[in-house]
Amino acid sequence: MLNCYVYPVARYASESWTLNDDLSRHINSFEQWCYRRVMKIKWTDKISNKEVLQRIREKEVCLYNSVQKQ
Repeated sequence: MLNCYVYPVARYASESWTLNDDLSRHINSFEQWCYRRVMKIKWTDKISNKEVLQRIREKEVCLYNSVQKQ
């Protein structure tokens, strides 16, 4: 779902952005937020980002890397 509908829009919107550390944190936070929404994890639950990535079977966040390549 995310790779088909959400990430292409984010990558298209990011074509004119100047990438810096602050923006990378925002992109990674957005990706984690999307994963948590898909998995229906409440924001009050004490689940680490690593645990979320393990649950979705990802090794690392990938949206920032694809934005950086573009």
